[in-house]
Amino acid sequence: MNIISSFEKEIKSTANLSARFLLAVSGGNDSTALFPLCVLCNLDFGVAHYNYQLRGQDSDDDAAFIQQLCEEADIAFHKVTYDTTQIAADKKISIQLAARELRYDFFKSTLKQGAYDYILTAHHLNDNIETILYQFTKGASINLLSGMPKFKNKILRPLLKISREQIETCMSTYGFDHREDSSNKSTKYARNHIRHNIVPALKSINPNLEQTILNNQYFWQANLALLDSTANNLLKKHLTIKDKIESLAYNNTEHLAVILHRWLQPKGFHIEQIKLIEQATRQQKTGVHFSTNKMELIVNRTEILVQELKAVDKAEFQSIHLADLQGGTTRSVGERQLSFTIKDRSTVKFSNDKNIALFDLDKVEFPIQVRYWKEGDKVQPFGLKGKKKLLSDIFINKKVNRFEKSTTPLLIDHGDNIIYVAGLEHCYYATIDKLSSKILEVRYL
Repeated sequence: MNIISSFEKEIKSTANLSARFLLAVSGGNDSTALFPLCVLCNLDFGVAHYNYQLRGQDSDDDAAFIQQLCEEADIAFHKVTYDTTQIAADKKISIQLAARELRYDFFKSTLKQGAYDYILTAHHLNDNIETILYQFTKGASINLLSGMPKFKNKILRPLLKISREQIETCMSTYGFDHREDSSNKSTKYARNHIRHNIVPALKSINPNLEQTILNNQYFWQANLALLDSTANNLLKKHLTIKDKIESLAYNNTEHLAVILHRWLQPKGFHIEQIKLIEQATRQQKTGVHFSTNKMELIVNRTEILVQELKAVDKAEFQSIHLADLQGGTTRSVGERQLSFTIKDRSTVKFSNDKNIALFDLDKVEFPIQVRYWKEGDKVQPFGLKGKKKLLSDIFINKKVNRFEKSTTPLLIDHGDNIIYVAGLEHCYYATIDKLSSKILEVRYL
């Protein structure tokens, strides 16, 4: 099958040929080949180009070349230019990662604004081999080792079965010009080192390396589909989500290592962390903590808990003065609220609801303050008149996990006494008696 037939077949297997396609074109031989292929297949398409400004005048010349190509064929041309080096420095990430993020953000926004249906990229068989080898050296998960997906998130890669050599032949046959990126020849970049040194060495062992990996990939992806299905079913069985905290019960959970990898790797936990987490469950350790730049995890008794890292809550150290209570007031605490209302005693309904706390208003030392737990905090629960108890012990007795402990609001009076542990504990403070007339009602909503 020639390259044109293969290209059209891969498009048809995913999309309707009447759809609108946005081509990601850098100006190099591979991506520029998308242009004649789409023309020969009578596709409705536009071209998107991201100028990274990494190669001086050469970068600008790439953009000018593609723009001229589009203007001559009356094809829509979308271009954006950013100082990628500066953006990478500002975000404290590598230039390669910054370029990738910026590129795909631009493609996706152009897809929407231009009313396109799919993004087409020119990733081909050799790119796929290089990616698999690169991921293998980095200790990637099996889904990455199975290679690039042909279609995902509106991105279609119709050349994954076509070699670089076939693309070069196609460009030469139809007389299409392209730009050369001199950096592609430098082996200081890992991908180029694999392309120019590792792959030729492997081909000296197996001259049919491309076809061998293509065949293997077919079975890897089939095995991956089975593994995904099994892991997802097990995750559904053992994983629960409450208040944005994910909890995995791990006692007697079969294939725990596989489940942990499937669950945690997409959240940014690396393989060494996942191995230590699995080890902690086998040793039944409690309170073991791990984190990424976005997530945090603890191994807690019979479960593993994961949540997003939270910024410092604005509830911390909020003060409420007596004057604030006229007409009632609320304070946001995370995704919940504390409401404060002054009521006549005759209108108050007493209950054991831990989300409601009642105080004799005249006995409260204002201003009161909202904050979170800190080491050494003590409270005086009802039933322990004259005695205080470590709040950490109460958390343990009530089986409050580390995440909940760090986000449970506390009310503190002017004398630094904890007067209410929101949603968990009423304290022996400003108690209501027969002489009480005005009541402060606090509700944890």
